[in-house]
Amino acid sequence: MQKTLHRIFDPFFTTKFTGRGLGLAAVLGIVRGHKGALTVESATGRGTTFRIFFPASPKTAVKNGKESATAAAWRGTGTILFVDDEASLRDVGQHMLTRMGFQVLTAANGCEAVCSCATTPTKSPP
Repeated sequence: MQKTLHRIFDPFFTTKFTGRGLGLAAVLGIVRGHKGALTVESATGRGTTFRIFFPASPKTAVKNGKESATAAAWRGTGTILFVDDEASLRDVGQHMLTRMGFQVLTAANGCEAVCSCATTPTKSPP
């Protein structure tokens, strides 16, 4: 397990038969790009914990925890193709994007994504 843990952020490393292994490498790049840090702890039978740290913002936090009127009123439009090999992630992504106003198509892999694009009618932008 330690050997795997040391490699999880390497580009193209994967423990799955299929997959590209870019997910965690991309996450690490984004976190570092925002001057943040990322730690990971893993133990057999206990699971894995990722912690992401970002520098504190000099801006004042929203005091009551409510969304701004602009953010609450914003609605997306259009169609999004959400591709992931894990069904639970597809379900969560579809639910979130639908609540934001998007029509969501899902696919489990690249082949399904291409087929979905080929069989789904598209609208031209206004």
